[in-house]
Amino acid sequence: MKIKFFTSIFIFLLSTPTYCEITNAHKLIKKEGLFYNKITKKLFTGLVEFQYENGQLRAKGWLNKGKEQGYWEDYNEDGTLFSMGYYINGSPSGNFKFYHENGILEEEGKFILGKKEGKWNTYWDNGNIKRQGIWKNGKAIGLFKFFNSDGKIIKTEIWKNGKMVKRIFEINMENISFITD
Repeated sequence: MKIKFFTSIFIFLLSTPTYCEITNAHKLIKKEGLFYNKITKKLFTGLVEFQYENGQLRAKGWLNKGKEQGYWEDYNEDGTLFSMGYYINGSPSGNFKFYHENGILEEEGKFILGKKEGKWNTYWDNGNIKRQGIWKNGKAIGLFKFFNSDGKIIKTEIWKNGKMVKRIFEINMENISFITD
């Protein structure tokens, strides 16, 4: 009898649709970096959407005990995607992508507990590479390459512990003409 009862309960729970309400951020208040429900005054947990004054979606994601958690998307005021990435306990953590207003990828890389980590690439609004570099614990390290909007390298910098130690400018002889008498 007990097995039949628990089996019935288990089947009922599996067949019951789950519902997750998306909360408008106007129902929340931010205090000391945490989001609270305005009515209950408790830390908010659930899906939330933020809007611009014109009603356009600004951001959407999950809050857990008042902090960003999991996958988030942010939008420009015109509705185009600005960024997407993951949060852990309120800090960017994991792969992130940022976009130009024309929708072209602007920057991509990884955060660990809110600090840039590993290889990051930045792009011009035409899609060509603009900058490549390595970050460790939020500080630039090693070789950084900079490119013009046509994708040609224009300078290289060497960084150590977040400080530039050397800059090398590249000279493109292709577009230089010499005048001789």
